[in-house]
Amino acid sequence: MSETQLTITRDELHLCQAQMDKYDTLSASTKMWALTAWVAAAGWGISIRSGMIVLLAGIVLLLFWMLDARYKAYRENYKARRNQVGEALRHYYEHEAFPEDFRSPTLPQHQRLRVLQRMLEPHVALLYAGLLLITTGLLFNALVG
Repeated sequence: MSETQLTITRDELHLCQAQMDKYDTLSASTKMWALTAWVAAAGWGISIRSGMIVLLAGIVLLLFWMLDARYKAYRENYKARRNQVGEALRHYYEHEAFPEDFRSPTLPQHQRLRVLQRMLEPHVALLYAGLLLITTGLLFNALVG
């Protein structure tokens, strides 16, 4: 394998890690914006006793939840590729050759169905499901009270 291929593979490893870091940052930012938007909308809905505004808070929360799940799914795709590249580099340093079936660069393919699966995983769902439960209570209170 040429020195150029080794450089490309190392660069791919760094790119995958950079993408993972980017999606971690986007996910954290999404959670902060989701909480901020939810508190503002739910607080406004409560203060003016409007069930529609509280419902809007829940809808906005769902949109942020889907966005966060997308970021988590994309991050996991890059993590899987990073691990493959890491194993290939390990093999290269041990045997002075890449594995026969390894190709670089190969960027991950993102699957839309994986986003829906990510939405239901506890580390993604906990914040949003909890806030939606509170939203449901607030909506019930706004409609009944």
